[in-house]
Amino acid sequence: MYPELKERATSCREDLAAFVQVLVRTQSLSFKEEAVAGIVQDLLEDLAYDLVFRDEVGNVIGFVAGSEEGPTVLLNSHMDTRRPDYESFGTEGPFSGRFEQGLVRGLGAAACKGGLAAQVFAGHILDKSLLPLCGTIVFAATVGQEEGNGAGVRHLMEQTLPKLGVSPDLAILGEPTALVPCNGHDGWADVDVEIAGRDTGTARRAAAAIRDAVSGAASSESRTSGVLSARTSDPAHGENPESQGTSLRVRCRVGSDEEVADSVGLVKRLAFSAVESIGDVSVEVRVHGERRRFYTGKTAEVLCWSTPWLTDPSGPLVSRALEALSASGWRDPVVRTGGFDGLGMGTAGSLLTGRYHVPTLCFGPGDEGRARGEEESVALESLVDAVFGTAVLTHGAIGTPLPRRMPTDRAPRAPGKVSPTRSGK
Repeated sequence: MYPELKERATSCREDLAAFVQVLVRTQSLSFKEEAVAGIVQDLLEDLAYDLVFRDEVGNVIGFVAGSEEGPTVLLNSHMDTRRPDYESFGTEGPFSGRFEQGLVRGLGAAACKGGLAAQVFAGHILDKSLLPLCGTIVFAATVGQEEGNGAGVRHLMEQTLPKLGVSPDLAILGEPTALVPCNGHDGWADVDVEIAGRDTGTARRAAAAIRDAVSGAASSESRTSGVLSARTSDPAHGENPESQGTSLRVRCRVGSDEEVADSVGLVKRLAFSAVESIGDVSVEVRVHGERRRFYTGKTAEVLCWSTPWLTDPSGPLVSRALEALSASGWRDPVVRTGGFDGLGMGTAGSLLTGRYHVPTLCFGPGDEGRARGEEESVALESLVDAVFGTAVLTHGAIGTPLPRRMPTDRAPRAPGKVSPTRSGK
């Protein structure tokens, strides 16, 4: 059914590789994505997306309107990267974007500039193909994911799209999944422990006792006696050596929404128990939060926790998308639910499914386990496959099924006008 999409995806090879190289070579730490945003916006305009603009916080949005009204599919990838450990990248540095042995190398190649590029070209080839679309594609390159816990996605869903009367019915994230559809993952929460004592020594003894208690509980692998999976920072003392206060941060892995609150409560109980014998110590425990400034100057409060999420693969649009992928001859159309190798990693799926109730899939090139380090890379062949697979998933959700033999004398559809759609219609 989809030979035309396969052919068009293959024809994008050179442009796709060049685009990913430029993205990787352009630094885009969280809340400092302006340069990459300009590159993405320019390409969307060059590819003649029906509507292209940047919103108040710096997200870049492009629309492809179908020939008829219908559901809306959101293709979402983030533009920002983690802060690099320069030493781990050697003399070449993290932003080389070098193309070698079929791989584009560098920070963000997999997480998730490769997926971002694949989604841009997937929207493009669908727009130019003969396959009819009964709905709207919204591509969004968002800011503030890696260190903002989806701050850009939050603004997109609460401000930008509602102003246009648009509500996504399905989201596809370009995160690195080795091109295996993923319908959920576990979560995490950053818990701050603030300690104050009658003097500096008391506060620091209390901090050490709390750290030992939480670390010991984490290693016990017992939910009844401690945090099942957690990482505790070294105590952070104030700049003043005479300061009577210190703090710890505990990052907890959570497997359900309830476990976020459970983790905070468990850390609090462990902390209070640890300082009982020390005396004259006060302890406060809460989820970490901070105010961050977008590159546009707008600010937002960021709470540092990410709830687990799971999308039902039998839902109407999700099942149609997955069925289309299987029908296309995809090598591994089976959906999986995963856990991240790195504690603290996450995707916009937590927000999209939990807060905005949008069924979500992750699908992108690259290996999550090797992302954010010196071995981070994305294969050109995987990028091409990601363009094809993303286009098939999208068309499966909002396209009209066609016979296996496509007519050869049919003119391409005319670009449509963006038609607002609402969830559930």
